[in-house]
Amino acid sequence: MTVSVNPSDRGAYGEYKITFVSHSDLKQGYDRIYLQFPQESTIPCTSCAYAHCSDCFLINGTRVGGACPVYDLPKTVYFTVPSPGIKANETVEILIKQSASFQNPTVPGDYTLKVWTDQEPEKAQAPFTITSTTIQNLAASADPEFTNANIMLSLDFTTGSPNKQGSYLIEVFTDSEPTPVSVKIDFKDKDFVRTLLETTPSEPNGKNGYFVSNVIVKLIAETNTSETPTTYYKLDEGDYKVFIDPIVINDGIHTLKYYSKTESLTEEEKSVTLKVDTKPPDITLNIKDLTYTYENTLSIRGELSESGDVYINGIKLNVLSPLSFEGIYALKDGQNFFHLVAIDVAGNRNEKLLTVVLDTTQPLFLR
Repeated sequence: MTVSVNPSDRGAYGEYKITFVSHSDLKQGYDRIYLQFPQESTIPCTSCAYAHCSDCFLINGTRVGGACPVYDLPKTVYFTVPSPGIKANETVEILIKQSASFQNPTVPGDYTLKVWTDQEPEKAQAPFTITSTTIQNLAASADPEFTNANIMLSLDFTTGSPNKQGSYLIEVFTDSEPTPVSVKIDFKDKDFVRTLLETTPSEPNGKNGYFVSNVIVKLIAETNTSETPTTYYKLDEGDYKVFIDPIVINDGIHTLKYYSKTESLTEEEKSVTLKVDTKPPDITLNIKDLTYTYENTLSIRGELSESGDVYINGIKLNVLSPLSFEGIYALKDGQNFFHLVAIDVAGNRNEKLLTVVLDTTQPLFLR
């Protein structure tokens, strides 16, 4: 297991990359991965929002809904495993981007992050280091540049800023003037307006980043000013509207753009793609659900209404263009059963049970 933080400065918002090997299969949409940060870290309360940014949280490159809190364990969050799941002995990489606003401890030093899963509850851990900021680019000038004179001495340098707003003192003294003099500097948080995006379900519940149920989207505006924010959105090629009520996203691949503004601030436009497919694929076949035949060999041919995979009795068939498939089967006398399953790219399933009766008995003619 490894943990890296960038930047590693104390009090900074860091990008965290955690890698480990899962020794058990983890099912998509079911199993969870847990991370426990040190007590000195700060985890934002908005971390469970689906799109605090559109891709704040990734597992093996796939976006996940958010880092949801574990309320009985401090500084602990969990992720639900995304599609296509994780195989045993597969390397897992969790990426928490800097825009997720996970704040480093404010005191430099060595810290430990722990990870475990539903299938492997024993905690693994790895160290990471938080560093101190340093004074850089020091420059000085004196006016006048003479001895035995009262001079104006100017010092310029770069240093890290405080991690909390408030008043701070800078004290100055010299060898010949040891009594400190001080000046107060006030720091405040930078004014911002931003939009959080929450979805129900909270993350894609199908395969390949698809939702397999209609998605309800809620946009939440935040600002640290006294001004009232207003949120605007547009879906696909529509016009911008003021967000008032939750948005229902139906089948299709949709682009949602949105931003918030106050009287003095305007957020940069954000964009997220939502893929929704709630319908299973239709199957057209060359035989009925109950078929009688006198031939020892059966050809099952069909066509799908959309891209997907086809299985008959657990064996995957090749799907050809245009979305057609065929399987050849030897029949035994009497009833033969065929379980056909079609699965589209979103994970929706359509199943059929076919019964084929082989009857080779010659008919008798009665006088």
